[in-house]
Amino acid sequence: MKGYRIPQLVHFYASHDMIQAHTKLPELASARAGLLCAFMSRNHAKLGELPEVVTSLVQLALDTHDTVELASDHGDDRNMRSRQLKVLAGDYFSSRFYHLLAQAGQIEAIQLLSRAVCEVNRMKMTMVDKMKQFRMTAESYISDKTKLKQCVFQAWDTHMSAHDVELWGKALHELSKLEVVEQETERASAYSAFDGSYGYWRILQQGTREERELLMNRAWDEDTWKGLMKKYQVQHVLQDMLKQARRQVEEVLDECKRQLHLDIEVIKNEVPSFSS
Repeated sequence: MKGYRIPQLVHFYASHDMIQAHTKLPELASARAGLLCAFMSRNHAKLGELPEVVTSLVQLALDTHDTVELASDHGDDRNMRSRQLKVLAGDYFSSRFYHLLAQAGQIEAIQLLSRAVCEVNRMKMTMVDKMKQFRMTAESYISDKTKLKQCVFQAWDTHMSAHDVELWGKALHELSKLEVVEQETERASAYSAFDGSYGYWRILQQGTREERELLMNRAWDEDTWKGLMKKYQVQHVLQDMLKQARRQVEEVLDECKRQLHLDIEVIKNEVPSFSS
């Protein structure tokens, strides 16, 4: 399988001296790209690695723009430059995806991925609205984040054979969910990452009235955060979720191997919890 080359190719097309010098970029969606590569090689081998590369660039553009919202609001020149470059970097990665597909004459693929980007932005706005109105639950938070990770890659559903599409969708969902849980497990150990995280919504959902008011008013300090995280066993719950998500990914990848003879080891190598 050629999936192991995708991160190197994406880095090649995404590299820019100014971006690398002044800002840190999100991790590539290497596992999802590897999964797409495995399925596309069965259905559209003539396209080579183009679908995985351009989809990874689109995802990198979206993820980079997301980091602007999470950036510090300090007004120093260095931070301002980083924020500006994140916006420009996301736009740059998007332009690379358009250029590569146009160069290859894949106009339909441009339309598919452009619609997927619009859908991602629609889902993000819906999610933000739920958060502002405190209608988000811990379960719906994981579900919504998972759908966001799936959306761009699902644009290729129409290029899958009827025999493959159901298993592709199942594998993509479980892999995306695992990535979300991995990220939330990491966030749970950082005080600065608590606001809007899985832990925030779990405590808001299960806490006392006083605790909920504290969270809704953003009035906690680090000691309060530590106490609430311990009281509601957020890290323990996430560790259990991580184990379950990993089992589900293993099961669906084994099913892909049995039914479609896919090389699943390359995909597993791109998943942090499988190599840790």
